[in-house]
Amino acid sequence: MGYMTRRTFVELGAIAGGFAALSGLAGCGSTSQASPVSLAASSFAESAESVESASSSSASSSSASSAPTSSEAPQVYFTRALDSAGLQAVFAAIGRELGSGKIGVKLSSGEPGGNHYLKGDLIADLVHAVGGTIVECNTAYGGGRSSIAAHYQVAADHGFTAIADFQIMDEAGSLSLPVVGGLHLSEDLVGAAFSDYDGFLVL
Repeated sequence: MGYMTRRTFVELGAIAGGFAALSGLAGCGSTSQASPVSLAASSFAESAESVESASSSSASSSSASSAPTSSEAPQVYFTRALDSAGLQAVFAAIGRELGSGKIGVKLSSGEPGGNHYLKGDLIADLVHAVGGTIVECNTAYGGGRSSIAAHYQVAADHGFTAIADFQIMDEAGSLSLPVVGGLHLSEDLVGAAFSDYDGFLVL
């Protein structure tokens, strides 16, 4: 049996209606604790009751050439408890320690007037548990997050400044990180404050 492609994994996750984490990236666990599930398509489909059989067969027919090169199969953590406890359960199950240094919690604070962003009551306990500062960069396109003052206002309006410190990473300019062996890029520009942090949790 082959492994699912990333696209198929995302499609199955959307159908299942849950958050998922792939090999150390943040997501959610089961109702009381996160349960690891094999990335093999049939195992994932069995764990997600709402996945339609057509999607399951599509996933199971994925080419074996997309299998990870590592001898250890990636793990998926899944929960139907889309709440603070579920989010923390998955983070605990992943087993990644961020340490005691300065931690940035990267997320999208959402566009003004929209509701497509993680709400404060979902993430606050996890942000506090890691001692995090919520971080984001200004957008490269126009809109309510393309200038510093407007961006801070959006963060306040959407409740992020009420639960933790909030920093716009590029308000003092950019920092160039070299891209070694890149096909199209030789550098990646990040916010200048990137180097002030010892670790990041990306939500």
